[in-house]
Amino acid sequence: MDVVSDDELLYRRIPYAAEGQFFYSLQPDGTVRISSSAFGDRNRRISVDRAQLNNFDPAKTQATSDDGVVQLLTRSVRNVSVSTNDKDGRPVQQHFLDVMPAPLPENPAHAEITAHPEIVKDNTFKRLREQLARLSVWVIYPVDCR
Repeated sequence: MDVVSDDELLYRRIPYAAEGQFFYSLQPDGTVRISSSAFGDRNRRISVDRAQLNNFDPAKTQATSDDGVVQLLTRSVRNVSVSTNDKDGRPVQQHFLDVMPAPLPENPAHAEITAHPEIVKDNTFKRLREQLARLSVWVIYPVDCR
């Protein structure tokens, strides 16, 4: 069985803003901030590519040359935890992340970041996405930020 090791780098495509979403923003100091919406997924299984299976070429993660790409370290992703809280803000369930191989015919490097147990509340998933955005490092900026 294939396993994603803790030391593996992961790539996540950040679509160019012209696609109608705001997945990043240019800050006054010139840095480019990654939005938590860049890690959205309706099934709450966040797609990434395993860098080593793409020969460490982040351009293979882009859909078009206008897209950006960020990288994360698998160990850092697995160190993320988020809690589902009750109406008073008290934690009632802790969720931990894992990275699982999920190769596709057109993309053998594909993997997914998943939470265990599964996250069902939108606000919990948003907090998870915020943590992933903070962990991400640009390796290719979107075309309007280069």
